[in-house]
Amino acid sequence: MRFPARDIPIRWAMLIVFGVLLATSLLITGGVFFAGWSESADDAGIRLAEAMSGNIQTQVDRFLEEPYHVNRTNLDLLEKGIVDLEVPAERERFFSSVLETHGESIYSFSFGGGNGEYHGARRTPEGRIEIMRNDRETGGSSWYYLALPDGTAGMKTLETGPFDPRTRPWYKEAVRVNGPVYSPLYKHFVMDDLTVSAAVPLRDREGALLGVLGTHTTLGNIGRVLEEIAGPTQGMAVILERETGFLVANSLGERNFQVGPDGTLERFGPEVLRQPDLTKAWEDFLESGHTRMSPEETDGKYYIRLSGFTHAGLDWVVISA
Repeated sequence: MRFPARDIPIRWAMLIVFGVLLATSLLITGGVFFAGWSESADDAGIRLAEAMSGNIQTQVDRFLEEPYHVNRTNLDLLEKGIVDLEVPAERERFFSSVLETHGESIYSFSFGGGNGEYHGARRTPEGRIEIMRNDRETGGSSWYYLALPDGTAGMKTLETGPFDPRTRPWYKEAVRVNGPVYSPLYKHFVMDDLTVSAAVPLRDREGALLGVLGTHTTLGNIGRVLEEIAGPTQGMAVILERETGFLVANSLGERNFQVGPDGTLERFGPEVLRQPDLTKAWEDFLESGHTRMSPEETDGKYYIRLSGFTHAGLDWVVISA
């Protein structure tokens, strides 16, 4: 077949047809590849959020299991009379040795007596151990002493105001439940932090209440755990109370509460974090029970996973982004 001179040469026609076919093939292949890549990226993001959520659950569970373990172990010693809390030196060695053998997540270990006395040991911000006393000798106030190498009280370091352990949330909750329990969150008596306490009642052989054993940890420690988990992924992690919506801890370094001039405690919700995606995820969870959000539902940055966390009276929600 011959083409008129004015027509396109056959070689150019073939090149054009080939080019069109190649471009079409590339577009189809690219579209399929991009769709597959996008779906793969979504799957990877979801898996990362779920892995972070699972990691947080595991770490927080370990964090909170230790105080529970401390109470279980030492309640047995007291019930069997192996440790006599009426002997000052024996009592002081007992409390200080417990802190020495457990991690820094435990701030203090103490016993609140049914008569209002309070004894125990605490860890200072510098990592030193101090003995706590509150009895008739101290006039109902708490006195703190630097622990000597043998675990007994040495030099007095601090005197605080009147303190009655029977008024504290951890004491009341253990008596109410009549068994091991975690307290509601409360402002620490001395430190500028929220505290959660594992508590269990101590009774004599006839069942009469002697007092409550408490192992106490500050929530600032949980916040540091969240930072360690979320930081490497450039993500965010938040724990909220399911019932109140108040912050328990967060990985963003923001305050979870503040204390007013009159001493009243003001706790914050997720909006204080200034992360609309987290706030939206929390609101959706409350309204519809949704536990996942994709980037299309946020600002294009985050995969978000929500999961419940319950532990002996605690009812929290973990948000991982």
